[in-house]
Amino acid sequence: MIIRLCKSFDMEDRMINRILLMICCFSALTGLLAGCGSSSSSGFTTTDFRVIHASPNTGAVDVFVNGAKQVSNLPYSNASGYSTLESGNYHVRIFPEGQTVNPIIDTNEQLNGNTTYTLMLIGQTGSVSALLLTDDNRQPAAGNARIRFVHASPDTLSADLRANGGLTTLFANVSYGASSAYKEVTGGTYDLTVTRAGEPTVVLASALGTVFSSGSVYTVVLEGLSSNDTLLVRVYTDK
Repeated sequence: MIIRLCKSFDMEDRMINRILLMICCFSALTGLLAGCGSSSSSGFTTTDFRVIHASPNTGAVDVFVNGAKQVSNLPYSNASGYSTLESGNYHVRIFPEGQTVNPIIDTNEQLNGNTTYTLMLIGQTGSVSALLLTDDNRQPAAGNARIRFVHASPDTLSADLRANGGLTTLFANVSYGASSAYKEVTGGTYDLTVTRAGEPTVVLASALGTVFSSGSVYTVVLEGLSSNDTLLVRVYTDK
């Protein structure tokens, strides 16, 4: 009788061990499948993208990305906010505000992951183009701001961006449709002037009292036209 009880207990132990083993295997398989699902749903990188409207005689615009409206009613001399997109190739079309035919811009742009971009609308009506810029919105060194200069005036010759009454050259000989590299400057207030390249006394436009805050990033743009005396210096905050 005692022997039978021992055998019975032994059989029960083996059954319990088998059940526990099956539970462990099932749990491991479930975790593996969940892990695979997580990898496939998050296995992409993102990019940040915005638009600056710097085409002087072009009205407000709508921006479509892969057929979906991304920006609505963006007026001249303004920037949209950044949108976060999955990295990849995008079909970008820009229309006069409220229209969906005859785009001003129709372009395909590759937007890489972990990168920030500005698409700048430049040129005059009838010859508008898109300038894709890579932004550097990393944190500047302590006490500094990071700036760059973009020449977006289609009828203006190459220009310099200067400060301190023209005594300090921040960027030299930047031509239309081009952007300088970034540089860091000490955070503070600057009297900015854009002059004809190499001629510090020939002032084309100015932005006096411009504040470059420490830790921030800026894009300084020469906008407007020389022919109708509408040149201006526009400062956009990137970060």
